[in-house]
Amino acid sequence: MTKLLQDIRYAWRHLRKSPGFAFTAILTLALSVGAATAVFCVIDAVVLRPLPFEKPDKIINFDSNSGSGYMQPASWPSYKDERAQATTFSALAGYFRWRDVAVVAPNGPAVLPAVNTSDNFFDVFGIHPLLGRTFLPGEQAAGKNDVVVLGYDTWMKHFGGASSAIGSPLSIDGRAYTVIGVMPAGFRFPLNLRDGVYIPLHTNAAQWMETRGGHFLRTVGRLKDGATLSQAQADLTHIFAGLSKTYPDTDGGRTVRLQMLSDSQSSDTRGALWTLLGAVFAVLAIGCVNIAGLLLARGVKREREMAMRVAIGAGRMRILRQMFTEGLLLALIGSACGV
Repeated sequence: MTKLLQDIRYAWRHLRKSPGFAFTAILTLALSVGAATAVFCVIDAVVLRPLPFEKPDKIINFDSNSGSGYMQPASWPSYKDERAQATTFSALAGYFRWRDVAVVAPNGPAVLPAVNTSDNFFDVFGIHPLLGRTFLPGEQAAGKNDVVVLGYDTWMKHFGGASSAIGSPLSIDGRAYTVIGVMPAGFRFPLNLRDGVYIPLHTNAAQWMETRGGHFLRTVGRLKDGATLSQAQADLTHIFAGLSKTYPDTDGGRTVRLQMLSDSQSSDTRGALWTLLGAVFAVLAIGCVNIAGLLLARGVKREREMAMRVAIGAGRMRILRQMFTEGLLLALIGSACGV
């Protein structure tokens, strides 16, 4: 350990004596490692890490399309029919996320992403709130829907993590709401949502909410125990066929494809992300080769130093260990900066 500490101190002095070399090598490593770390963090969150919900293999995402083949979510009336007729789901929720809202919080005004949901939205994910409660049945009805559930990030950032946030008023787009709950850390849906708020659907807010031609509502559901994806697919296909016959002008020809939520969230990006990871690892390899070249060039300039050390009795392994320590110190500093 004594010799190791001597080597570290010696390596540190050498780096301080060559600031140009040290800066170039550390910057090269930091950029290479930083890129690889950033992309791996994305892959870890999107592909590798399990979804932060209870029994995520039971959560199903809906991809519905019009008779012409383009994506067409449900209208509010169609969603109500689907929810009433589905037999393979313990919860079938509607939501949409299409704009940010102006919020006046205790820590000042802010613009936050909002998710408008049906009253059973949180039942799909099986996650209990950290504080307070989530929406009650019927809480999307007029007169009951001026309530809001905060995401954990929103609560920490704009309410200072205070438990007194529950029951406090919150102005959203100039309208008074009451905070009723805070979700635990890690919960977010859609999965790319951060720093958000969850508001019940205001079904009385506009005429287009009650028309079957207003296709805006995405759907997510939780399978009943014992139900399979293929059974749910057959169930929804039957329901869509019935709606198509009953309402041909607005629901004619609509089809639905069900996917596990984990598959639907990552299938479109998984290949691109792995390709990107390979690319940044190639950048990392190029960075390492460049640093190797710098070290070789620096080694040529230190030939006299090495000859002197050999002349006064340093063995080959002792010199190799010193060089390894210098490289290791450089790698640790560059990697720390990159991360």
